[in-house]
Amino acid sequence: MVNERHSTRSLLLKRLRQGEGFVQGTRICDELGISRVAVWKQVEALKGCGYRIDSDHRGYRLAQDGDFIQAWEFPEFEDLVVHYEHTDSTMDRALSLALEGGGREWIVVAESQKHGRGRRGRSWKSDPGGLFCTLVLYPKFGIDGYMKPLLAAGVALCETVRELTGGEATLEWPNDLYAGGKKIAGLLPEFLGSGEGFRFFNLGVGVNVDNRVAEGSQANLRSLSGKRVTRRELLRRFVERLEPYKKADFSQPDLASRWWGLSSSAGRTAVGEDGENLGRVCGVGADGSIILETSHGASKSCGIGAATIIDKEKKK
Repeated sequence: MVNERHSTRSLLLKRLRQGEGFVQGTRICDELGISRVAVWKQVEALKGCGYRIDSDHRGYRLAQDGDFIQAWEFPEFEDLVVHYEHTDSTMDRALSLALEGGGREWIVVAESQKHGRGRRGRSWKSDPGGLFCTLVLYPKFGIDGYMKPLLAAGVALCETVRELTGGEATLEWPNDLYAGGKKIAGLLPEFLGSGEGFRFFNLGVGVNVDNRVAEGSQANLRSLSGKRVTRRELLRRFVERLEPYKKADFSQPDLASRWWGLSSSAGRTAVGEDGENLGRVCGVGADGSIILETSHGASKSCGIGAATIIDKEKKK
């Protein structure tokens, strides 16, 4: 696990990524304000983590830039990142951190999970190459607004995926992203209440980036875009897009309309737990519930658990 600051590695990698060819060790020392021994130790530590760095009398060169998600890859929020090579579930690790108290935010990431979770106890296949993370948050509003962070995260993630892939990813109520009729990502909220508010709110994020997926029902971003999308850039841009919502305590008046504008749920059929046809989806409310038009032309809203959309995005 990594939870201490690694700014020196962030700066070293930034310098190596800027350079064309080898960068002299003395120049790195001067620019970073550290000794040559310290530079060598940091380079060796990065090599041990899988970075391909060449070194000889000419200096250092990043031979190949891989897709890494260790804390030092995110200097903007490095202190928040806890990284695991392998774990049971980032949701479980985030829960342990949240229960420790202190009200500190975290971003728990893992290269792979043994027991990744989805809604209603479903498992989330978590082979290496996907983005698996959980954000520990502390909303200030009442617990009945628990869907607002989910809406905001859906908007932020969908916009990020569209930006990076150029594909038409869409939101499927309540917590999935689809493209071409196949699932590419999912969100999972877990929280603990305290009085009428939250003690903490954990937001799980799973995205098929370049990992193996179930044929037929899922896709990854590489197959969607035909080009390389890194988990590093995906997580960075997602967190950046989510930040304004978080700062406003997820209370933007246009949040629901922005979510609906990215959704593929319009006109689809929703059913209740007993299979009863509840109506056609025609919108989403500020509280995250779906708004349905019944067969009699009436309007009604349903929350998670009370309705399921049965005809998902049609494969194109």
